[in-house]
Amino acid sequence: MFFFRRKVKRVHMVVFANSRKPGGRCVAGKIYENGEIKGWIRPVSARQGQEINFEERKLGKNAEPSLLDVLDISVFYNHEPGPGFQPENRLIYRKPWRKVDSLSMDSVLRYALDDPDTLWENGYDGKNSRIPAAVVSKRKRQLPSLYLIHTKVLLVDEIKHSGSSNTRWYGVFWHHGVKYKLRITDPVFETRLAQSGQIKFNNVILCISLGESHVSEHVDQGRTAYHYKLIAGVMHND
Repeated sequence: MFFFRRKVKRVHMVVFANSRKPGGRCVAGKIYENGEIKGWIRPVSARQGQEINFEERKLGKNAEPSLLDVLDISVFYNHEPGPGFQPENRLIYRKPWRKVDSLSMDSVLRYALDDPDTLWENGYDGKNSRIPAAVVSKRKRQLPSLYLIHTKVLLVDEIKHSGSSNTRWYGVFWHHGVKYKLRITDPVFETRLAQSGQIKFNNVILCISLGESHVSEHVDQGRTAYHYKLIAGVMHND
């Protein structure tokens, strides 16, 4: 009988997302090694939702990881937990995270951006915001579930649902001539929007994440499960 041995590896990760997720956060970034920014990594927990709770992600006593922080973390690097459409996932090793550096926007613009022709597949709604789960399943491991892109202009739309105090924020931007309107799940940026009322931002870096499949009675009468594209991190200077 063969036993699979998990290999613990310490890595430095530049944080590009610390995004809201049921039960905790989705934290993701790129490997930072010998002064170079490399491939994506998404540290996840062993819980069903794979969310990272505050105790697991906190820095020191009570600090929250910020975008552009460089963190020292430990993961089981040869263990890729599901779902299969997120090949960047690596199970965390229970060792405190530590901030070792931070990067500038200029460094990220010069060395870290992705430039896909499209943000996965488009055309399944007017906002280019979702992909059927069946389509994603056929392309497992063929594409990343994270992109880091630059947009000259980000417009923000606030949507308040009737009978509820909850506000949802959506970001509108163009990538290679295609218009996208995606939900924002960056809690720090959401707080800024609520406090400032600002709706236009220039020269923005966006971390776009493909979320887990979801079925809604309000979409396609609940017949189809979709993966939604999310603005998981917003980085800007203004």
